[in-house]
Amino acid sequence: MDLSRILLINPRRGYISSEYGLGYQTPLGLIMIGGPLSDAGFKVKIIDADVKRLNQKQLLKMTQDFDPQLVGISHTGSTAAHLEVVETVRYLKKYIAGIKVVYGGVYPTFAFRAIMNEISEIDFIVRGEGEATAIDLAKTLKNKGALSEVKGLIWRRDQRMIVNKARPLIHDLDKYRPGWELVDWRDYKLLGQRASGIQFARGCPNSCGFCGQWVFWRSFRHRSPKNFVHQLELLVDEHEVRHIWPADEHFTADREALEEILELLTKRDIRASITINASVDSIIRDRDILHLYKRAGIDFIAMGVESDDDSVVESYNKSTYDMACEAVKLLRDAKILSCVNVIYGLEDESWKTMLRKGLKIRKMDPDFVNATYLTPHFWTRVGSKIPLNKLIQPDPARWGYRNQVVHTPNLSPRSLFFGVKLTELILHGRPKRIWRAIFTGDKVIGKFGRRALYKALIVWFVEIFKDFPGSKFIDPGGFDKSEGASVLMPRSFEKTASDDLSKNVPSSTQRELEPTR
Repeated sequence: MDLSRILLINPRRGYISSEYGLGYQTPLGLIMIGGPLSDAGFKVKIIDADVKRLNQKQLLKMTQDFDPQLVGISHTGSTAAHLEVVETVRYLKKYIAGIKVVYGGVYPTFAFRAIMNEISEIDFIVRGEGEATAIDLAKTLKNKGALSEVKGLIWRRDQRMIVNKARPLIHDLDKYRPGWELVDWRDYKLLGQRASGIQFARGCPNSCGFCGQWVFWRSFRHRSPKNFVHQLELLVDEHEVRHIWPADEHFTADREALEEILELLTKRDIRASITINASVDSIIRDRDILHLYKRAGIDFIAMGVESDDDSVVESYNKSTYDMACEAVKLLRDAKILSCVNVIYGLEDESWKTMLRKGLKIRKMDPDFVNATYLTPHFWTRVGSKIPLNKLIQPDPARWGYRNQVVHTPNLSPRSLFFGVKLTELILHGRPKRIWRAIFTGDKVIGKFGRRALYKALIVWFVEIFKDFPGSKFIDPGGFDKSEGASVLMPRSFEKTASDDLSKNVPSSTQRELEPTR
């Protein structure tokens, strides 16, 4: 085997929203690692077993054909995809002697103790962002150097887990280019158009207790606007991408950088439709430049509303209901589609709260609603405080935000599920919404909106008739004895697990913005 050959694998996951909904996104984490490794002189290949729907035998054959010495594996599903990673790694190691496996991403960053103690087939874990650590590890293995010198790495010496020093944050993100040439672009489409994820910024100036992304990235940093727009040009001109969705938690956080991006996109006339994630108050803040959003190609914006009840969102420093209504109206006036993200489970749900949410969101009148459930990952503030006896979903694969996890004392899982589905149907199927989709004056958002509504309906049916019937809940209090407990809430987790990520990082390098809601 050749130490210069590195295989990066996105394991099969089978998200309903990908298979039946919007479509498959590019495995951005692997692309971000693949580019720097290629530039460092390694032969790199990405296999996306999810988009290609590969079974283990097919994946094994493709791995053997490439003949790597080092396999990197990661996923976009956090906790929900972990068991698929384990199954994949064990299958590959059973048939390929001497292969080394490195595991990276959000879940292994925080669950590294449990993983290294329980899964001997995983040789290394990279904590946090991986570009510099991946290059350092690959060079060290090739040159038979000292693994103890690779910052950000966790490994074993004589069966004993070694946790190396944390790696400082990457502040010059322009230094590492995404490996777009490693992608089989025929596989990735969003609503029928060739699509790609991309990343402008890492981190978020917000610190919502239910979100773990800001904990993972540790501080807000971004590429230079010129570099980011250059990457968009490469996607559009060289790879014929027509829809781009930045993976940023909060794309509009830095207004100065945002204005430069909008100016560059308009000046260079990059012909692609762009979807972004933004905060409610940043949309209100930018009311004077929303026409520039549209001119630059931004056609769809998802906003975290979370709840219609101001008393609920107050503790998360989120925007009020009236502000959310204003933001939706501003986007409609700018001919930009809006989607509001709502989290069920931030309060003790009942038929009363369900009815209230439905009526108030209907009044808000967004184009789309993304209904999710509180998912208490153990490394988040909310997750660390929820008692185990309140958890009723022991299957890690269902900790993907579209399934109930936390017990609601006033509603059975079936009642909550059908209440959410009824709310979605009423909101997406209301006459006013259908009328706008058909008779909008904007051809781009009209076509996009109609396709998205159709796909939302397909997902709605699949979740009701295929996914939910396969859900198996346990009674409150039984979680600690369930098979999935060690994955979902590993006992080896320490509440300071995220703290040592930031060691050796000078405070002067931290980029802080005024928090937005």
